[in-house]
Amino acid sequence: MEEIKNESLIESINKIDAGTTIIIKNGHKLSEVFNFLPPGIICKSETGMGATYLELTSQRPSIIVEPLKITASAKAKHHEACYYGSQTKIQKGEKPNFFLQKLNSLPVEKRKIVVVADSLPIIKKLLKDEFEQYFLMIDEADSFQIDSSFRDSMSICFDIYLEHPKKNRALITATPLKFTNPKLQTEYVTEIYYKDSVSRNIKLINCQNVTGSAIDEILKIVTDFPMDKILIAYNSVSGCMNIINHLVNNANISNNSVSLLCGFGNKKNAGNYYQELSNDRLPTKINFATSAYFTGFDLNEQYHLICISNGRQPMFQLSEHRIKQIVGRSRKGVYSETIIYSLSNSTIEIPSFQTLEAAANQEIKALNCFQSHYSINKHLQSSLATIRNYIVQYTGENNTQYVRYDQKGEPTINYLSIDSFFERCRVQNELYQDTHQLNLQLKSAGHNV
Repeated sequence: MEEIKNESLIESINKIDAGTTIIIKNGHKLSEVFNFLPPGIICKSETGMGATYLELTSQRPSIIVEPLKITASAKAKHHEACYYGSQTKIQKGEKPNFFLQKLNSLPVEKRKIVVVADSLPIIKKLLKDEFEQYFLMIDEADSFQIDSSFRDSMSICFDIYLEHPKKNRALITATPLKFTNPKLQTEYVTEIYYKDSVSRNIKLINCQNVTGSAIDEILKIVTDFPMDKILIAYNSVSGCMNIINHLVNNANISNNSVSLLCGFGNKKNAGNYYQELSNDRLPTKINFATSAYFTGFDLNEQYHLICISNGRQPMFQLSEHRIKQIVGRSRKGVYSETIIYSLSNSTIEIPSFQTLEAAANQEIKALNCFQSHYSINKHLQSSLATIRNYIVQYTGENNTQYVRYDQKGEPTINYLSIDSFFERCRVQNELYQDTHQLNLQLKSAGHNV
């Protein structure tokens, strides 16, 4: 393989028609082993192996797509790459002409662009014919699947990916989920493992009241380790605020020592506790984070981690994959890891993919029918877009849209949303139905629970 830089760091290579499995020596970064990433789907066994670092330092022009703007801006600044997107605390947004001037001033092999999904179509237009010369890498591909149910730009990003030359594209993930899109099912897969998997020490707490248990754990850490920082991962702004208010009002915790890292859309709900990361350190002693900060960014410090999974509410359930991503944010390793969870009180009936595909195709036929009838009548034309968008938005169940609009505005099957639906079903039905399932899943992955 021409990608290989140092064969002495490779334990074994096993090639089959569908892909390649590479086992490398423990502790080594991908940039030590490879000259550049191979094309296709790259499944790495651990977070922090350095796939993004390898691409940002390789000698070829690259476009790296991150799930979050805080991640994109931080990685661009750290590697002196060109960031295109809205302003963050780390990077200011640049106008297209200044962006292109900066990019074109660099040698071709050093042209590195870091964006989020929303900005990728703009970059494609700006670069025009040169776009296909860039290696296109989508980082944290599983996050694009999970978040596609509320971010249409994720699917558009994958459309652009599939149009890109096969030799010049890669999807990266440490926690792969199954793709239902038949075009992605034929993508070449490279799996990269360490010789020995990383084992974590995990404290697992099953309870009825995740808020009360979280408060108890936080106060215990504050008492036993008064100098250490804490990160609480909980995908509920209101849930985080309930815990924060108790700590501040009833446990003598200073409000200046608490922060809430969440999306900008929740800034008002987070109030004075709202924070954005401005570097690779947690901003306060006690830090809460929602899903906007579960993946992608790096923290160059140690802290105690508490993950909260409310089994009664599907949007607040954490899969073992998501927890792995959260743990991986600390590049120095966490002091301790605690998972607090409650059980689900329901299951989801799981239809077959063929059933959902058939429903999507029927919906596309209905949308095209509206198009053909309404577009020829001037009294109905003004209502066409509203009706079509309403059908797409409200057809489906369990936050799953079967159909979306592609780059040309044509209805097409929403494969990423279906991927996300199947993962939510698996998590709710397999991990949170009884006390033992999450425990068994973590132990089967080699962790000490």
